Amino acid sequence: MDVLRPPTVWVAGRCYRVLNPQTATTTTNYAEADAYGFEDSVYQDEVDCTNETDFTVEETGSGRFQTSFPVANPYIPYLIGSKGSTKSRIEKETYTNLKFPGKGQNGNVVVTGKDVRTVRQARLKLEMLVEQARKKQPSTHFLSLPVNTPNIQEKFLEFKKEVLEKCGDSRGVEESIFQEAAKLHLTLCVLVLADDRERQQAVDTLKQCPETVLKKQLGGEKLRLEMKGVEIMNDDPGEVHVLYGRVNALSWSHSIQAIADSVVGEFVKGGLVTRQQERVKAACHSNEH
Repeated sequence: MDVLRPPTVWVAGRCYRVLNPQTATTTTNYAEADAYGFEDSVYQDEVDCTNETDFTVEETGSGRFQTSFPVANPYIPYLIGSKGSTKSRIEKETYTNLKFPGKGQNGNVVVTGKDVRTVRQARLKLEMLVEQARKKQPSTHFLSLPVNTPNIQEKFLEFKKEVLEKCGDSRGVEESIFQEAAKLHLTLCVLVLADDRERQQAVDTLKQCPETVLKKQLGGEKLRLEMKGVEIMNDDPGEVHVLYGRVNALSWSHSIQAIADSVVGEFVKGGLVTRQQERVKAACHSNEH
C-alpha cells in the first residue's frame, strides 16, 4: 500500500482512509434471504474513524453514548443482514447496540455504546452499507440544466432534418431516436431517492444552489453557452447508442464545468450522490436509441 496515497472510500460526502486494503476489499455475502426478503448483504471492514466526523454523538443519562441518523426503509435489510448476521457482527466488533425501525416503518437508526469512538465506528460501517445498497438500486431521478432556448431548438431541428435526409437509410436512423427539442438538457448526475425524506432533501439542496453555487460562480452575471459538435458515448462508431452535443462556456471568467462540479458537490455533501469521478462530464443529451 502506498502510504502517501492510501485507498479511500466516500460516505455521505466524507472521504475516509481504508486502513487495511486486504481486509477492506473482502466482503461477506449473505446469499440467504433475510427477514425482509432481501439477499446479498455486503459488509465492509476496517475503516479509519479517527478523523473528525460531522455528525453528533451525545452522552445519555446512563453514561453511555448515542448517535442516530435517518435511513430509507429499503436499505434497512442491508444493515440487518441474513437472520441478523450483519447487525450482530457490527455490534460484536464495535461493542455497540444497534436499533432499527420496524419493517415498512420510517425512523432513525440508533447506535448506542460505551464510548464515542466505537459509536462513530459503528455508524460509519452502517453508512458504508447504505452506500453499497444505494449502488444496487436503479436510478429514480436525474439532475440536469435545460439547454433548450429557441435558437438551440431551431438549430437542433435543422440538424435532425439533415441527418434524416442524408442518413435515413442507415441502420436504426429514424425519427424516434431523436430527443424532443424542448427536452434538451445538460445532465449533471443521476440519483437514487428512496423515500419522501430523501426527495425533500434533494429539493432543499437544489433550492440552496443559487446561493451556494451560482452566486459564488457567476456573481450575478449570466452564463453564455455554446453547443457545438457531436460526440459519441463509446469508442465504436458502429455501435453507438447515445449521441450528445459538446457544451462550452463563451466567457473566460465563468466555467460551466466549475458550476456543474459545484452543484453535484452539494448533493455529494448531503449523501444523496456517491462521488464516482472528480469532474462532471458536461454533455448535452440530444438523441438516443
